[in-house]
Amino acid sequence: MSILIKNVTHFLKNSKVDIYIEGNTIKKIDKNINLEAEEIIDGTDKIACPAFSNMHTHASMVMFRGYADDMPLMEWLEKKIWPVEYRLTEEDVYIGTKFACLEMIKSGTTLVNDMYWHFNACYRAVEESGIRAILNAVMIDMFDKKRQKENEKRTIDIFDRYFNKNPLITVGLGPHAVYTVSENGLRFASEFAKEKNTFIHIHLSETLKEVEDCVKRTGQRPPFYLDSLGLLSGKTLLAHCVWLNAKEINLLAEKKCTAIHNPVSNMKLAVGGIMPLKELNSKGVNIAIGTDGAASNNNLDMFEEIKIAAILQKWRNSDPSDPDAYKILRFANAGFRVLGLKSGELEEGDIADIVLIKMEECLIPDHNPVSNIVYSANGSMVDTTICNGKVLMKNRYVEWEEKIKEDFTKMVKKLFYSS
Repeated sequence: MSILIKNVTHFLKNSKVDIYIEGNTIKKIDKNINLEAEEIIDGTDKIACPAFSNMHTHASMVMFRGYADDMPLMEWLEKKIWPVEYRLTEEDVYIGTKFACLEMIKSGTTLVNDMYWHFNACYRAVEESGIRAILNAVMIDMFDKKRQKENEKRTIDIFDRYFNKNPLITVGLGPHAVYTVSENGLRFASEFAKEKNTFIHIHLSETLKEVEDCVKRTGQRPPFYLDSLGLLSGKTLLAHCVWLNAKEINLLAEKKCTAIHNPVSNMKLAVGGIMPLKELNSKGVNIAIGTDGAASNNNLDMFEEIKIAAILQKWRNSDPSDPDAYKILRFANAGFRVLGLKSGELEEGDIADIVLIKMEECLIPDHNPVSNIVYSANGSMVDTTICNGKVLMKNRYVEWEEKIKEDFTKMVKKLFYSS
């Protein structure tokens, strides 16, 4: 497949260029490219930039959007979310995940790092949607030996069936958190991830209570506890990272972990702190950004997330210059580099995951497209989404969107409103 995007504004160059894509790679960026292409896209009045990577979410939780807002975290989980999740079928999760994929495609995200139940359903939905993903086999045993062994068997079965099956989908391990997974469960995750050379995706130090309870139970704060079990490495993806001290930041840097900032969810759930992004970044910890699930956000719009991430960190540091818009965009695209893909600058040789953003009124004038993307744009301005050299959305239309909207509406009605 070859694609030629004509007369589009390059987000860094702030000048009109043509972009030629062959296969899954950007082959040429120049003015007035005259190569033949199977598809030609008019980029007039649009900005081209790398697609986003949503590096922490629970995609199928779009079904909980607006269902249980304005509640404390544990009450929210125990009284509202978990009772409904217990009733979810594989088909429910498939429909929810595919609907979430639609939302992400329509707001410029082509890579998601997801953790949710019913792995088969998640995999099928992502594969059908055409986006990239790191899909993590969820592990929650609540310190019960029987559940822990069931987790291990299910995880092994998932890897036997799906590992390395689709080049766009990486299968990882998702031990939920130190307060939901036993020591034996975490040790299994560590050893199995090393055996498979794959990722571990885990919530870390989201609340002060999580930290205090971990110290009472193990004698160590969460990062050092995880490290003692062998879980920290360059393939460890740590969601939230709010309650960290200097020693823990140094540890994450030493182990080359990725810390994932989820500002909207953290503020909405009032976790009581702000991720120390500046300190993490200054020590060399890899930074990524995610929306968390739509139950606690309440959307999957990475444009909104990066704006709030930027202004929240400026406010925290009393420094309007850090992080700047370019740095935030790099964080919003970091998942591709976590996977070893060349992306972020929109240059020749990059992977062809690209979004075209309509230059609506709030993006004019175009003094600085990077600033406009971070501080002015929103997901509804995305006109075209390309993943791995394939057009998933053009003129804001995805070919399967009507069917999944219909199925999703029926599923939500059945799950939440049937007597």
